[in-house]
Amino acid sequence: MSGKRADGALAFGWKTKRRRVAQTALADELAASIEEEEEREKSALDEWMRRQAASSVLQLEDAAGLSARRKDEGCVLATAGRFREAIARFQTALELTPDSAVLHELQAQCYMEAGDTYAAIQAAECAVRCDAKWAEGHQTLGRAQMNFGEVELAIASFEAALQLDPEGMAAVRDDDLPGARQLLARKRAMMAQADAQYLAGPLAQDRAELPPPGLSQAVRHVIGDSICLSALPPSDLMRPYGS
Repeated sequence: MSGKRADGALAFGWKTKRRRVAQTALADELAASIEEEEEREKSALDEWMRRQAASSVLQLEDAAGLSARRKDEGCVLATAGRFREAIARFQTALELTPDSAVLHELQAQCYMEAGDTYAAIQAAECAVRCDAKWAEGHQTLGRAQMNFGEVELAIASFEAALQLDPEGMAAVRDDDLPGARQLLARKRAMMAQADAQYLAGPLAQDRAELPPPGLSQAVRHVIGDSICLSALPPSDLMRPYGS
């Protein structure tokens, strides 16, 4: 969900429509000053590194404050649809606060929006490792896994999210989990159909020993911007390479 939380921090979520028009001017202004800000940031970090004699508490506060600023900038860019730039800002924040589950989860959302599903899975897995009891991290991981065609893993992630926060994960209960279970049923039916077609075909009839049912495999392939599942029957699995 886009907007501000009660604590005043910008929030970004892909679950609702982004206010791209309202945020575009702000994002343009932010992007135009990034190079200048990075120079100032480098100087600030260099100065921060030289202040090793200062108290460790003050240093941690400086790192946390700069990380929070970079996070807010990333949320502005993401809300405006500038996902690659947002990912870079979140990465800068993560270099200062690497154990932030929220930052990893925000990166995962942006990677999904940018079409980099595998990177989204990696980022979401980091979020779950940082905070295994945070339901939204499991939800985002499940959605990334669904986009990659890992239906069984997605179901496990959605079930974990729902168990951790039954009230807050209404979208998982009503949409994500039923959709994943429906896709799993379709996947299994597709594989069973491929098995049946193979066992009734001439290649199977010519074999002295028939392979047991269930040898068909679901494979992922790309069609346009989507990753789709299809069943590969045993006849294709046993075909010599290059034939």
